[in-house]
Amino acid sequence: VSHRNLNYVLIGDSNEDKTFFLNAYFRNQCIDPYSTLGLSKRAQFIKVLNEKYLLTIWNPFGNERFGILPRKYYQNADGLLFLFDVTDPYSFYKIQS
Repeated sequence: VSHRNLNYVLIGDSNEDKTFFLNAYFRNQCIDPYSTLGLSKRAQFIKVLNEKYLLTIWNPFGNERFGILPRKYYQNADGLLFLFDVTDPYSFYKIQS
């Protein structure tokens, strides 16, 4: 059985609970027991229109502190996922820089 890979990088301020989001989506757990140190990723197979994909979301640490992501994290990504607080416009503007 063949599948295609989908790789995304999660971007957002550390206050936006990116690890919580990943645990909720991939593990169906609403807990965030720790902060991300280094690089974490979550992956699982999904089916879209009868096509099988391996969805991988990378969560690099420090992108909000250093202002840029190291190129190796996003050069082969299929897309970026921006996580921000819709009730706080500043959280959106912080990820634009």
